[in-house]
Amino acid sequence: MSPSHHPGDDVLLAYAAGTCEEPVSLLVATHLALCPRCRAEVARLEAVGGALLASSAAAAESAADAGLDRVLARLEDVEINDAPAPAPVLDPAEPRPVVPEPLRSYLGGPLSALKWKRFGSLA
Repeated sequence: MSPSHHPGDDVLLAYAAGTCEEPVSLLVATHLALCPRCRAEVARLEAVGGALLASSAAAAESAADAGLDRVLARLEDVEINDAPAPAPVLDPAEPRPVVPEPLRSYLGGPLSALKWKRFGSLA
């Protein structure tokens, strides 16, 4: 199952940069579990961001400790792969509809185990 609607480029960029609020981040991460196209785009954005960070002389000069220098050195060793990340393995014991990761972990169990409450009225 692949989604027909996708987050905008600005949302994917914010997600890749780690600047999304928690609800948006959870929504995008859940979408990425189902969408190879958006997973590939986020991987590309993360690779570009990593390359920019690694090549930034200002970031390397302002490093306060050797830990950041080690991370930057490791980023230089990362190969950029254009292939989309593989889809996560789904739990066959999960009843349909499938709740993809990371939403399943966020909920703490299958939908059947949740205590649902009525919120408002449709009348």
